[in-house]
Amino acid sequence: MLAFDSTRLQWYLPTTFVQIATGRGPIPEATISAIRKDFMGYADDVLKIYCPMWCDNHWFLVIVDLSQKQLVYLGSLRSPTARSKRRRQIQKLAIFLDDLLDDCAWYANADTDKIECNEFDIKEPEVAQQLPESNDCGVFVAQWMIMYHLFYDYDIEAFQFVTDYRRMRLAIDMVLKYHNDNRMETVEAALNYWRSFTIAPW
Repeated sequence: MLAFDSTRLQWYLPTTFVQIATGRGPIPEATISAIRKDFMGYADDVLKIYCPMWCDNHWFLVIVDLSQKQLVYLGSLRSPTARSKRRRQIQKLAIFLDDLLDDCAWYANADTDKIECNEFDIKEPEVAQQLPESNDCGVFVAQWMIMYHLFYDYDIEAFQFVTDYRRMRLAIDMVLKYHNDNRMETVEAALNYWRSFTIAPW
């Protein structure tokens, strides 16, 4: 949904990208080509790369901030025992991006400096935390991806808490916005379901 509206100054990468980057399988050329076409672009002008990551049953977000030269780790369930493993996953992602973007075909201008995000520091801003028994980590990641391109400061907490309204807003947007080719079929199915409980007037 975000990539559909993106100017490609920000790259909103799919979860499959990080699975490949962290070594969970082979790297099919067709998959990389499809990701590049749908989610990426030339690397000359990109400012931020949003990478949702999955590690030990938890979603967190890494923002590769090229303007500030930082790898920003946003996690809604911080864990001292999981911290080192998550940081290793972030470093794997950075190395993979560097290897991928080392090819001059990613740049429109031959004199553009190649991206080397493996040299960036990992920043861990203070962010709102989910309740330990909740399953809101994916909603936090989606919310951060939607909102953080509007802000320069990663420590803003005003919009970070997940509420029932935001869960429903996200679900409605994912189903009904124009990026979803099946939205009209979904609406029709919902209407038919609702009509099945409606008593016809006499």
